Amino acid sequence: MAEQVRESLEEVERLLEADPENDEAKQILQQLQEALVVLEQQTQAFSNNDSGDWNDSVEKAEAELEDDDRPSPLPEHCGDWQRMYRDRQTCEGGPRSIRVENNSRIHPRSAHAASQPDFAALAKHYPGLSPHVQWSADGAASIDFRDELATRQLTRAILHNDHEIDWWIPRGHLIPPVTNRLNYIHWLQDLMQLSSPPGEVHGLDVGCGANCIYPLLGASVFGWRFVGTDIVPRTVSWAERNVARNPSLRGLIEVRQVAEAATSGGAAPSGMLLNAVRGGEAFHFSMCNPPFFASAEEAGRNPNTACGGTAAEMVCRGGELAFVQAMLEESASLGPRVHWYTTMLGKKSSLKELRKQLHAMRVPVVRSTQFYQGETSRWALAWSFAVDPGTAAVPLKRTPAEDGTAPARRFVSFVLRTGTRVQPLSVFNSIQQFLEARGVQCSADPIMQRLSGTWPAEHAAKRRRTESNGGGGGGIVGFKSMVYEECPRSVKVTGSQERPPADADCGETLSFNLLFGDLEAHLQSEFG
Repeated sequence: MAEQVRESLEEVERLLEADPENDEAKQILQQLQEALVVLEQQTQAFSNNDSGDWNDSVEKAEAELEDDDRPSPLPEHCGDWQRMYRDRQTCEGGPRSIRVENNSRIHPRSAHAASQPDFAALAKHYPGLSPHVQWSADGAASIDFRDELATRQLTRAILHNDHEIDWWIPRGHLIPPVTNRLNYIHWLQDLMQLSSPPGEVHGLDVGCGANCIYPLLGASVFGWRFVGTDIVPRTVSWAERNVARNPSLRGLIEVRQVAEAATSGGAAPSGMLLNAVRGGEAFHFSMCNPPFFASAEEAGRNPNTACGGTAAEMVCRGGELAFVQAMLEESASLGPRVHWYTTMLGKKSSLKELRKQLHAMRVPVVRSTQFYQGETSRWALAWSFAVDPGTAAVPLKRTPAEDGTAPARRFVSFVLRTGTRVQPLSVFNSIQQFLEARGVQCSADPIMQRLSGTWPAEHAAKRRRTESNGGGGGGIVGFKSMVYEECPRSVKVTGSQERPPADADCGETLSFNLLFGDLEAHLQSEFG
């Protein structure tokens, strides 16, 4: 971005040399100079970070890993975010999904609700996964989930193919099952549709781990802002690297190291919430995947999977029950500064005991649910000091996607790959012209290449009616968009829908997705 501003500065300076009295050019020159100062300060802040420049830090750290522990190359993303809600297909030759008829218990809006990974197709496009795919006599592909490296490579491939997330962790850290984690994210959305404070969504992930999976998914799927916390310096460093791998999500996720609340293997936990929430901060929700086990011996009793996990990620004295009990006590001190306190649980017995304690504490609203992935079940618990007690028993809206397969998304991105270098400002100007031609009211900042747009309800409804499954409903669609150069001949466009009212239907989000789908097609035609 700074390089782009410098190039624009040079152009304006040349213009002023030819026309020194051009007042408009003088004003633009001053704005560009101010923008360059801000960008250089941001660059300096990144370079002063403990781990140095994020991208260089990632490459340096990975160079020190053993060969089989380094992340494998990713292909050019062949998944297309439009396929999640419009075309319902990947690009030609890309990984496809196999329809699963018995997945009804996965959250209905999840991208994984109606399909499971096609291991054969994924292996074809992700070379790191290919050596780990096993073939049966009838040609069916499978993965040995007891193989830790195979599980890591599969998770890397799924996150990139289905969510356009670049992700990796070193050996020994907890490997997150993506479907389960996405179930949790969608359940949080259900809770916030029931009750939520106004404004942009801010979430707190207590113990984000090296994988940082919840902030990455929440920011990618919904455009939520996150603070992820952890107590182990190396874990925090790897979480930061996973954020750094995804430039479009960097501005949405902050990773913090908090005061150590438990030694490896398990001193009594404390401070996981109080040390994470800074003065004056408030969050729409907190979430947590607590250490499930009371001892290393208990953690090693499941031979059927190899999801890894360090002692701090897996074990604390008293197990998950003691950990969450401490969280209950701290939540009482914070009160409504967190609208929804939530946690995942591995044992139903823990859920029953914690519900009893919450009722004994006279917490006004307590909710729970169950997550499914394959043969594995997890439970989740939510409580609130801020929600109207009258909503305690109101059913959550678990509306499936329009076609029953995958949800529309409030945060989207796509990359324009051009044969020659294209200035992001040219792309930005084309975006503004395209949107205004469709009735969008735009407020544009061409210097920073950012745009805020409002699409009147009548224009949005007209666009939805052109879809076979479109219809009425929906109101004004508000969104923001940004353009930046990822590398020469590669320009990235992002869009994030402003959070609709709690009582809004899915029409606004569908309209937002359709608009950006049309925009991508237009830009690919013009610049691709």
